[in-house]
Amino acid sequence: PDPTDATACRVLWDQLPTVSAGDRDRLELPLSLAEFSEALRRMPTNKSPGMDGLTVEFYRVFWDVLGPDLVTVWAESLQSGVLPLSCRRAVLALLPKKGDLRDLRNWRPVSLLSTDYKLVAKAISLRLGSVLEDVIHPDQTYTVPGRTIFDNLYLVRDLLELGCRDGLSFALLSLDQEKAFDRVDHKYLLNTLRAFGFGPQFVGFLQVLYASAECLVRLNWTLTEPVSFGRGVRQGCPLSGQLYALAIEPFLCLLRRRLTGLVLREPELRLVLSAYADDVLLVVQDPGDLVRVEACQAIYSAASSARVNWVKSSGLVVGDGWQASSLPPALQAIRWSAGPLLYLGVYLSATHPSPPENWHGLQGRVTERLRKWTGLLRCLSLRGRALVLNQLVLSMLWYRLNTLVPAPGLLADLRTAILEFFWPGLHWVSAGVLHLPLEEGGQGLKCLRTQVRVFRLQALQRLLYGAGSPAWSVLAHAFLRRFRGLRYDRQLLYLDPRGLPRDLSGLPVFYQDLLRTWKLFSATRSVAATEGADLLAEPLLHNPQLRVQAAES
Repeated sequence: PDPTDATACRVLWDQLPTVSAGDRDRLELPLSLAEFSEALRRMPTNKSPGMDGLTVEFYRVFWDVLGPDLVTVWAESLQSGVLPLSCRRAVLALLPKKGDLRDLRNWRPVSLLSTDYKLVAKAISLRLGSVLEDVIHPDQTYTVPGRTIFDNLYLVRDLLELGCRDGLSFALLSLDQEKAFDRVDHKYLLNTLRAFGFGPQFVGFLQVLYASAECLVRLNWTLTEPVSFGRGVRQGCPLSGQLYALAIEPFLCLLRRRLTGLVLREPELRLVLSAYADDVLLVVQDPGDLVRVEACQAIYSAASSARVNWVKSSGLVVGDGWQASSLPPALQAIRWSAGPLLYLGVYLSATHPSPPENWHGLQGRVTERLRKWTGLLRCLSLRGRALVLNQLVLSMLWYRLNTLVPAPGLLADLRTAILEFFWPGLHWVSAGVLHLPLEEGGQGLKCLRTQVRVFRLQALQRLLYGAGSPAWSVLAHAFLRRFRGLRYDRQLLYLDPRGLPRDLSGLPVFYQDLLRTWKLFSATRSVAATEGADLLAEPLLHNPQLRVQAAES
């Protein structure tokens, strides 16, 4: 690994948040049999084992015998500072991708870790997950309990909508981290954990997991000699995502301190970045921030061996008043455009609420996947067809449908293709029956429109009760307050749904769809506000708690 720069490390670790004294003491306790048992219960099954061939299912059957021994082995490993040989070795299998297989880049490495190693890592991961929220800023959502990737997507989608409506001028810069997970320096990682306030015992846990770690590459059904490594988090390890989030957080903290970002007055909000693992999106209003970005990245690279591929980084310009002038040499390779930005797999734009790039070819890909299964229809039962559709076809749609309102007619066309695959020719029962659960006489086939409504209700639940008030909820409340001058945000949802205005065109299309879904329900409030500030916050019109009839203006 590249040597780390001590001065750069000190700059990165300055002003980092730290775990509380109580959490620190709790993390220092030895791992118990109960924690290993909980880790085993949460581990997924039907996974390929490591070198010893022992699976999760095997451990579950013989846990009464193996559990106490695993606790003893872990305690002795802490004393010796190294895991048993079988635990610290992984098999690296190479799977072919598309393209010329003589090019090493067209092979995908898959690391197979032993189950006993993953059990230890999972137990530590469960502990670590309980404190991540305290040390990782809300704009980083990766691996932090209570946060999702949709917090990032909703934020950028709503920010672009606000920029278009208010005539804002700014830019979004997406940084491409080169081999992000593979370049994490182990020495830097352990010292970063100490800077976050983790105690010596807990840091020792991780030091043991990574001490003398080796991998053996499987080639032509034989294994190479062991290869040791001192950089990168281990693929397949339950801890890898959390460790990477902690490794990159000092860099994100430095950006938050040094960049101006975008400062909004209505709503009152400062946005600097949105991060999901190594996908870092910067919000830039002052062109001088670009110079500071390069300086921050240089510090992070010197401290951690990380690199940014500026050629693969991209930028989106919003509004006519923003120009990137006097760019540093490294940033001149960035591709700037006014078109849609591909962020976390979704195209987002300031000029179109649902960019057509998200839907172009989607119907064709669905049709192609259905065609590949058509030859096996005679071999598939009705339940088998429903399984193929739910798991292999409809799953292609959920991610984008959760974020955006689909193009007109798309759901109807897809529904027709799906029903024709499930039941070619004459349909003996209505589609509504097919969508019913098995116990109610249906086939459990997912309904597209119903699933989209479920997504909208989940977004509504997150808006009202989401932990930590994600940044996108501030923008969402601002859109709702502007609607028809009512100055309501969450109060709109206190109204009788039937009293909501029919014309929702003043809202972004996503929130129009959300409120239309809400109007399908008849809500009942179990507790009414009766006094104080709660009573003053009650909406006057269409409030079932106030027996006043008023015509809608």
